[in-house]
Amino acid sequence: MYRFVPGLAAAFVMVVSVSAIRANDVFDSRTPDVIFTDRSGRALSDPLFDALVSPNMTPHVTVFAVSNNGDLPARYTIDVSPPRKIGTASSLAERLVVTVRETASQTIVYDGSLDRLRIRRPQAVQPKHIVGYSVSISWPAAADDDRYQGNAVTVDLVLTAVAA
Repeated sequence: MYRFVPGLAAAFVMVVSVSAIRANDVFDSRTPDVIFTDRSGRALSDPLFDALVSPNMTPHVTVFAVSNNGDLPARYTIDVSPPRKIGTASSLAERLVVTVRETASQTIVYDGSLDRLRIRRPQAVQPKHIVGYSVSISWPAAADDDRYQGNAVTVDLVLTAVAA
């Protein structure tokens, strides 16, 4: 959840919370079992982000991984769900900037606003392999930042996998 906490005119504070979910919870032995995990392969249970953010902040960085626990190679996409916002201003997901890097190669796989996040992995992930990501979120300051005061937004990341 991204929440803008009202305060002094010059003070901007937000709570950040992004959750990861799997698009399909029904898998059989003929489909890949691809899930969001931490770097050691444990399934994620906490939000990826749950931090305060503000205009011109130092970027907040977190890590997650995608693990193929199935028996088949898999390709996957990660999409953001439609933002659920609180307040009257435009969604904070439009303002927050996300940079996602694949940790092994440090390749940037997404750099843009949170509300448009989409990562497509064209290379197959082999069974029992993990692909790590580093995610940085920031809020570049702008003249109209006051309009976000008192607003919040929550998004989910949706992981969809297909057999390669």
